[in-house]
Amino acid sequence: MLSTQQIDQLKTVLQEDRETLRMQIEGNHEEGYLNGSASEATGKLSAYDNHPADSGTELFERSKNIAMDEHHEGQLSKIDSAL
Repeated sequence: MLSTQQIDQLKTVLQEDRETLRMQIEGNHEEGYLNGSASEATGKLSAYDNHPADSGTELFERSKNIAMDEHHEGQLSKIDSAL
């Protein structure tokens, strides 16, 4: 059985982890990768003059951030359940 002190320490760790995850999610949204279209995220009016590799990199970054947000949301759910 865990002591009250151990439970309090675990609670503190979980609360810190929750805040870190929330800040990471907020950071992704502020960077603009997840808001609107790809042209809005990059600030370019047209993809016509982009090199295909540049477009691929932008798509990869956007997809990566979406996946990370989904993972972070899952972790937040688990932390909330534990708390």
